[in-house]
Order: sequence, then structure tokens, then C-alpha cells
Amino acid sequence: SQFPPGYPAFLALVGAGSADPVRALVAQAGLVIVACALLLAWYRKLLASWPAAAILAALALLLPWQLPWAFEPSSEPLFVVLLAATVLLAHGERPTVARLWLIALLVGYLCLVRTAGAPMLLALAIWAHGRGFGVARTGLALGLGALPATGWQLYKHGQPFSASYLDSLPAAWTRFLDEPMAMTASQLRAWVEGLSPTIAVDGMAVLGGIGLLALALPTLWQRLRQRELDALFLALYLPAIALWPFPAEMSRLVGVSLPFLLPLATLTMLRLLPRHWKPAASADTGAIVLALLLAATSAAWAMPLGRVLAAPAEPPLSAHARSLGWIVAGQPLELLESQHRTAELLRQAASLVPTGECIYSPLPALTSLHSGRLAMITPAQVFDAKGEWTARHCRWFLVSSLQTLQGGPEPLHPAGIAGQRLRPVLVSQMKAADGSPRVVAALMVRQD
Repeated sequence: SQFPPGYPAFLALVGAGSADPVRALVAQAGLVIVACALLLAWYRKLLASWPAAAILAALALLLPWQLPWAFEPSSEPLFVVLLAATVLLAHGERPTVARLWLIALLVGYLCLVRTAGAPMLLALAIWAHGRGFGVARTGLALGLGALPATGWQLYKHGQPFSASYLDSLPAAWTRFLDEPMAMTASQLRAWVEGLSPTIAVDGMAVLGGIGLLALALPTLWQRLRQRELDALFLALYLPAIALWPFPAEMSRLVGVSLPFLLPLATLTMLRLLPRHWKPAASADTGAIVLALLLAATSAAWAMPLGRVLAAPAEPPLSAHARSLGWIVAGQPLELLESQHRTAELLRQAASLVPTGECIYSPLPALTSLHSGRLAMITPAQVFDAKGEWTARHCRWFLVSSLQTLQGGPEPLHPAGIAGQRLRPVLVSQMKAADGSPRVVAALMVRQD
């Protein structure tokens, strides 16, 4: 894997893999259940009310990215499990030294699951020092937490593949330099929409994100002054991911913070209610009001659920109908057919690409799964200024009309710039909406 190994290690632990994908889906659903149980316990500690905690836990289940997380293998639920367990252990004024080491181990694994968890290392150091553990123990805990991710980075950079995110960064920053105002606006909008507890469209997601953040900030500031670990992490994590230059991926990155913003928004509401509402405010009241406010803007929750219920039941499209694409795509049936045709082409590629050779692909995981060959992310630049190949590891290229969340090069890259230097070996086409043929995917081989 070119991505952090924490989640693949979890899948290996439960025996899930390409030979048994159903087990991966069952394990994924189990992670969602564990995450909700830990969040329920976390909400109970913050709100001192089981009914209020239960209401917020139910809302956490309805958060925009919870549904796709539960239906396809992704690292977010495991990240939320580790984050919830970490803040639960850190809760309280006088944690023990043994608890500090356990928290450091969890933080270390957290950073192996998603590199975006790195801000938790600084949060851990500030929290540990604020709880009186001293410089030596704080430094040791920080080193213990940073060791797994550091070891992974050193190992990865010694391997013959490039990190896919880093490889996409030059093209992303080039777009920012070419259109700074438009890209900044797109980035900011994606960040705010990612904070929304609904998936409403036409501006409602922006209003939802602003509203939740405005409600959460006063309590976040209060907990920051108390050096609480959850607040320290959120204060470091949210600004850091706002700088990640892939707006289409922002909702996934921001989504893991939403379950931890909900109780902060509820606690703020508790302080506001007595001024405007005669009945005595309680945690139950605050949670109920928050739930009603979210329900008022959450009609779009029905859309992903409707997509799940309307998923094709017959093969071959049924095999792809539990994916994120089916749930959120504008043209879901067209997407499913594209996914099916791409998978079929890759299965045929297994008989053409010699064992031991690799394939450049915009979809490396999908390519490896169906072709049985090592796949590497296609670089944004495949030639140098002299026209020499810089993408030298693989002779084979998958070009696809499907795109990853990272965006990057145009569909069918690099066919458009390689010209006659790439020869098509397999081509899959389908009819577009206007009836014209459209290339879905092609397996190509270098001519020189």
C-alpha cells in the first residue's frame, strides 16, 4: 500500500482482503458500531446525561459520511474509534502514567491509520505537559507516539514507489498559482461544507457548517484553556486540513471531526438557552434543540438512504452498488457501468501484463485488486523537458475516465499527452448520455 498501513493492518488482522471482501465489509460495520459506542460514552462524560448522549450518538450515525463509511472499506471509522478512545482515556484532571503510555500508543496507531492524525502528536505533548507529567515523560510519550509513523515514512521512501498524495501536490499547487482566488474560494467552501452536519445542497451545507462551527467555538475555546485533549486536537487539526489542496477530498478529512464538534455545540447551547427560554435548561434540552435544528436542514439525509434502497440487485452492476460513488454520484448508473467495465478490463489485463511487471493507474487499489499486478499512481508528469520518460517503473498504463477524490490530471491521462508513444492493448467503451461512444478505460503499453 502506498498509503499508511494502519487500516490495511486492521483488515489483515480480521482476515479481510481481496480474496474475502465481504469480511472487510462486516469488519467495517463493526467499526462503525464500536465508534458509536465510544462516542456514546464520550458524550455521557461531557454532558452528564444518558438521554442527551443517546440523542447525539443517534445524530452521529446520521452524519453525512457515516453511511458511505459503513458500506465500503475506508479508514475513517477506525480513525474515529482511535480518536474517541484516546480522548476518553485523557478525560479527567489526574491521569496516571500508565494511562499516558496507553494514550501515546493509541496516538501512534492513529497516525498510522491516517497521516492527517499528525496534529494529535502536538496536542498530546501540550496535554501531557499541562497535566504535570514533566518534560522527560512528555518527550517520551511524544516519541512513542511519533515512532510508528516515522518508521513508516522512512521505510516508504526506501521503496520503489512514490507517495500518491505527494505526487499529486505539484499539479494541485500549480492550479492554485494559476487561479489563486478561485481555488482559495473552492478550498474554503469545501472546508465549511465539510463541517456541515447535513449533506444539503444549494448553500444549506455552507450554512450548516458555519452554524455548527459557531456553536462549537465558545466551548472549544473554554476547553482549550483547560488544555483538554479533544479541544487541542480539533484546534490543530481543522486549520491544518484547511490547507490540504484537494477540495473534493475535504469532506472525508473534516468528517472525522464532526462527532467531536457535536457535544461542544450542545454545551454552548446550554449556556444560551436560559437567556431566551423559561424552562430550566439541561443537557437533554440542549441535545433535543440541536437535533431539531439539524432535522430542519437535513432533508438531504433521505438521498443516500434512497440510493441504498434503490441499488441494482442484479449482477453485474450489483457488485458496485454499495460504493460511495453510487451513493453520491450525479449519474450513478453511468458510474456503476464505468466501474464494471473498468474492472472487467483489468481482469483481462491479468493475462497480458507479465507477472512481476507493474501498471501505472489513477486507481491503484482497484487495479491491483482486479489485475493481480502491482499498481502505482500515475504521475502528473510522465516526461521531462527533453521528452524523456520520467515514469519509468512500469511499462503499462491504465487510462480511465474515472477519477479519484484527489482530482489531479484530466481523465484518460496520460493518453492525451503521450500520443503514439503509448499503444492501446485493451479498450472499453460505453454509450454516453447523448448516444455517442465514450472510452471508459484502456490498457496501454509504452512503445519506447
